Formats: sequence, structure tokens, C-alpha cells
Amino acid sequence: MFFGSVRILILRCSNTSSQIVNTTFSSRFSSVPAAEKAKDSVIDLALNSVVKVFCSSSKSTNVLQPWQKNLPRQCSGSGFVISNNKILTNAHVVADHTFVQVRKHGSPTKFKAEVESVGHACDLAILKIKSKTFWKDLKPLDFGDVPFPKETVFVVGYPRGADTFALRKVLSLGLKLPDTLTAKLV
Repeated sequence: MFFGSVRILILRCSNTSSQIVNTTFSSRFSSVPAAEKAKDSVIDLALNSVVKVFCSSSKSTNVLQPWQKNLPRQCSGSGFVISNNKILTNAHVVADHTFVQVRKHGSPTKFKAEVESVGHACDLAILKIKSKTFWKDLKPLDFGDVPFPKETVFVVGYPRGADTFALRKVLSLGLKLPDTLTAKLV
């Protein structure tokens, strides 16, 4: 399996409210009310789409003493719901971990996730969750267009292991990337 044409990920919701967000984004935030409206829309979309990913591993990382068991290593990161009941997250979040769980915003319940595929070259991973309960009320996000340089965009997620959801308005750097990045999934 391969990732094909992976680009910078800018998100938009795959329901009717995506029109509001896209229209507001294209206005380049020329007025404060438009920016506030976009922020409210982004928050609403993200709360039903962005998840926190929890990982743990007790694999030995000591190549000189591989028989010696290490203490469990814990980390967390952000992910978001995509089509076909999958979660897209960063490969570095789930790499070399033996147990992965995902939690929805506002819920204390963690659901077991399986790493379906990893693309280390593009730092992306796809998770699947078998529980039908987990998918209730979640909305998949689509891939949007690459923002223009200095365009205002919103960054959402759970930064640096935080338990609280964060949303930050930032300016796009307008990085020039190759048209496509292709990575073999392991």
C-alpha cells in the first residue's frame, strides 16, 4: 500500500459548514468579525474531528542489552478523523509503540486503536478503531488546499501532551514543497 500525492494537510469539514469556513478563509481575514466567525466554525469542526492519541511501549531500545525490559514509555499526540472510519496522525507519534489508544474530545474513555499503515518519509500514520461506539458523532475532515504565504490558518490539536484542546491562529509560511511526496507504507 502507498500514500499517493500527500501534500500539506489543511483541513475542512466534509459537511455543509465547510462552506462557511472556506468562504471565510478565502476572505483573508480582512475584518475582525469574519476572523471570529471562522474561529468559531473551526472550533466547532475540530471538536467533532480532532482526537488525542495515546501510545505506550515497553520494547527494549538498548541494543547492547536487548533482553533487559525497559519501563513503559508513554507519549501522546493529535490525530483527526478521515473518511472510512480512519484516524490520520503523525508517524513519529505511533512509531515503535506496542499499544495505541484514542480519546475523543470531552470523553474520558480511551478506545484501542491499531496502526494500519505508517509512512515515515512523510511522517503520517493511519489508525483504525473497531469500536462502533467511538465513531458516534465524529465527522471526517477532508484535505484542503495549500494556503498562500502569510495567509491566516488555524492549528488545532493537543500540543506537547496537553490534556486540553488548543486552537491557535497562525500565518502560513508558504513553504514550497514538491508537488507530491510518495512513501511506502510499512
